[in-house]
Amino acid sequence: MKREVYREVLGLLSELPFGACPNVGMLRARYPGVAVETFISIYSQEVQYKVIKSNHIHKSRVEEYLARYMAGEDLLLLSAAINFPCCLLLRRMLESLLRVHKQSISDVLRNPSLLPTLLDVDDSCAGAQLRSLGDAPGPSSQATAGDGSAPLKPTVSAHFLARLQLDVTRSSLADCCYSPYADIAKQATGIEFELLLAEKLKAAGLDFFWTEDDLRNQGYYKTPDVRLQVPIAVRDKRAHPRGDGWRIVTWIDSKATFGDDRTHSKQYEEQYSTYVNRYGPGLIIYWFDFIEDLDSDAEVMIMNRFPDADELAQLTSF
Repeated sequence: MKREVYREVLGLLSELPFGACPNVGMLRARYPGVAVETFISIYSQEVQYKVIKSNHIHKSRVEEYLARYMAGEDLLLLSAAINFPCCLLLRRMLESLLRVHKQSISDVLRNPSLLPTLLDVDDSCAGAQLRSLGDAPGPSSQATAGDGSAPLKPTVSAHFLARLQLDVTRSSLADCCYSPYADIAKQATGIEFELLLAEKLKAAGLDFFWTEDDLRNQGYYKTPDVRLQVPIAVRDKRAHPRGDGWRIVTWIDSKATFGDDRTHSKQYEEQYSTYVNRYGPGLIIYWFDFIEDLDSDAEVMIMNRFPDADELAQLTSF
C-alpha cells in the first residue's frame, strides 16, 4: 500500500470512537483494491497504540467512571464520551468493583452468567453496592470477613446484576478490538495463516523445514514460524522492480497483520533481529499488506504473499 493511501485510510479510521467497528463497505467502495482484513488490521493496530498511550489516564479515573455507570449512565455512551474501548472500560470497572484476580474478570467477560458467583444480591440495598469502594482491598485479592472466613462479595441489587450481565454481552458485540470475540478471531487468524504458509511451502516443493514447535522442542528460545532446512533464494521485486535481485532466505515468519512503521519497528527489535542473529537472513510475510516504503534492511525481506514459482529458487548448498 502506498504511504499516501495509508494516511488517507488512517485519517478516516481515526474519526471512529475507540473499539467501534469500521464501515468496511464504505472503505472498500473508496479503495476497491484494499482487502477488508487490511482495513480491520490497520484500525485495530491504531486503537492499540492509542490505548497504550492513554490507558494510565483512564485507569486513574476508573472510580469516577464506575460512579457514573452506577448512577445510570449507559456503558456504550460512557465509552464513547471518554473515547476508550467499551470492553476495556468494563474490564477496568469490574476490576474495581469485584476486586478479584484478573483471570476471573476475563472469565466473566466471556461468560456473564458467572457474575452471580462473584456478587451477593440483595434487593433491599438502596444503591447498587453496599460496601464502600474506598474500603476495598487491592485488585488481586478479596476482602475477608472479620473472623477471617469466607471472602466478602460486593452486594448489589438484582436489577443492577441484570444490567451488568446485559452490558457484558453488549460490550462484547460492540467492541471489535478488545472483546473476547476479537481475541478469538485474532488467534484463529494467526493460526490460519501459519497453516497457509506451511501449505504454500509444501506446494512449492519445500518440504524440509522446522516449524516453531519443532524449534522449541530443539531448545531454541527465539523461534520464527518456519526455519528452512535448506535455504532458498527469493526475487526481491520490491528493491529491484525488474526482478533481477535475489535474496537468500533461511527462515520465514507469518504475520496476519498490516505492516506499519510502528509494528514493523517493534517486531524487528523484539523478533526479527534475533532471528537474523541466530539463523541468518529471512522473509516476513505481512498477509494484510504493508506500507510500500516500509523501512527494512538487507537481512530481512518483506512481502504481502508467498512468493510465486518464478520468484523462488532452491539451493543445494549454503
